[in-house]
Amino acid sequence: MNNIEAIENKLRELLLPVFGLDSVEQIKSQDSLINDLGADSLDFVEIIYILEHHFGVVVKADEIMIKGANINTDDLFIDGRLSEKGAKILQKNFSSA
Repeated sequence: MNNIEAIENKLRELLLPVFGLDSVEQIKSQDSLINDLGADSLDFVEIIYILEHHFGVVVKADEIMIKGANINTDDLFIDGRLSEKGAKILQKNFSSA
């Protein structure tokens, strides 16, 4: 097992209680935190704490939430501003979370 696989495996282990899962095999690397694993805003607070506490990584909540929804940020913004299409995508993805 290489370093990346070891880190992924450790992260999956740490995320099990966040999502109420029993096995690391239930979390796949391609899973969306929101759409596949059902993360909500409180889960993101816990995930950010895990990343900071166990890995020394600082992540902004908006970064992890957008990535967690499997949203391409190129679809959200035009010249650094939220586009109308982007607003619809965010509303669709986060209204069901």
